[in-house]
Amino acid sequence: MKSEFIFVSRSHRAIAFLAVLTALISQGQVARAEGSWVSPEVKLKGRILFLGDSITHAGHYVSLIEASLRDAPSETGDDEVELINLGLSSEGCTGLSEPTHPFPRPNVHERLDRALSMVKPDLVFACYGMNDGIYHPFSEERFKAYQDGMNRLIEKVHAAGLPLVLITPPPFDPEPLRAKGNLRPKGAAKYSWTEIYENYDTEVLARYAEWVLAQRDRVEGVIDSRTP
Repeated sequence: MKSEFIFVSRSHRAIAFLAVLTALISQGQVARAEGSWVSPEVKLKGRILFLGDSITHAGHYVSLIEASLRDAPSETGDDEVELINLGLSSEGCTGLSEPTHPFPRPNVHERLDRALSMVKPDLVFACYGMNDGIYHPFSEERFKAYQDGMNRLIEKVHAAGLPLVLITPPPFDPEPLRAKGNLRPKGAAKYSWTEIYENYDTEVLARYAEWVLAQRDRVEGVIDSRTP
């Protein structure tokens, strides 16, 4: 199945910011920019686990972080850092799926305990939200499900004694899909990852990202992937 998310230049610029933050972290500096913040206590060494949907699975930002670690001066050698990408296409943190999705979307909570137990990471990055609004207009019910899912993720990672850095869902550019006639207005009969609400980015993902950034006092870092 093709990816639910199409990377475009705006997304690349925003998510490339992760590499800048990574360079700062690797040098022991507090990483701050716009709404992003990563504690100086976070160390990029040992096993680093990445959880997320197809955006993470595609490996773009994980590769940028790896490249940044190679280029940035660090107290540790590259052989002391192992990046483990367990992104899974179609996944979310809510258990919600569009009625027309070809299969129930995977839920990270179905595998989170196993992932933490088997990988035994020293640090966890998590990026969810793109699929969790299931490409519909904003609804408080779905937003609450997203908050509950992320709260459970935070609690489970911390219960395992691990630091957690949350990454906001990146921007979604509707224009390529508009040209193909794959966007739907509010009030349409159905929505899905192939028939997306036209204001999904500004009315849904922006709200989800704002909530993620507001969790900075509960986790060891938050990264705004929407801001170049």
